[in-house]
Amino acid sequence: AINVVGTGTGGSHTIASIGDPDVNGAAATVDGTGAVHVSAQHTLNPLNVELPSSITDVIGDVSIPLTSLAAAAGGSAGDSKPGLAGSAAINIYDTSTHARVDRNAQVGQGGSHNASLTVSATDTTVIKSGAGSVGIGVSGSGIGAGLDLGIVDKDTRAVIGQNALVTTTGMTSVTAASSEDLLSVSANAGIGGSGVGVAASASVEVLTTHTRAYIDSGAQ
Repeated sequence: AINVVGTGTGGSHTIASIGDPDVNGAAATVDGTGAVHVSAQHTLNPLNVELPSSITDVIGDVSIPLTSLAAAAGGSAGDSKPGLAGSAAINIYDTSTHARVDRNAQVGQGGSHNASLTVSATDTTVIKSGAGSVGIGVSGSGIGAGLDLGIVDKDTRAVIGQNALVTTTGMTSVTAASSEDLLSVSANAGIGGSGVGVAASASVEVLTTHTRAYIDSGAQ
């Protein structure tokens, strides 16, 4: 099982912005008396897995939330022929979640000032994955191998950009939050009838997170 989210051009990018951060055009302006909210949220959650009826008839309906599941079985009844099985669950997530008042933007610079400004970016990631295999050799060796690999790279950012002008009668808040909840299971069995049983498994999780909330140079 392979899940790839957000890598390369057109990936998983969530942006909420006053002004277009990709265009060097005229500065955006927001005027009024009410509260201004700039909020970007990205959430990745597992889905419930539907088990086959042969299983639910025995244990009943159960809810099993999983991001990915890989399972394999292999068998051999021949002399000196091993039973081989291998499985891999691979999850690769590269996401960016940005909330920003863009460079040179103006908030509350008209005849009246806005009541408040809130800039918030939140990225929540929940990964539950598993890989398992069973290798059975009736007259030989049984070999099972499994790998559960997760690679997560996240950029969560809340920004008031360069030279932006912000005036409010109340609070100005700039916050960024990122959370990760990971469960990785890799289980295997190797059963050899007249030979050896060999099983190997590995769970590898690589996390790279950047979470920043800041007011850039020249902003007021």
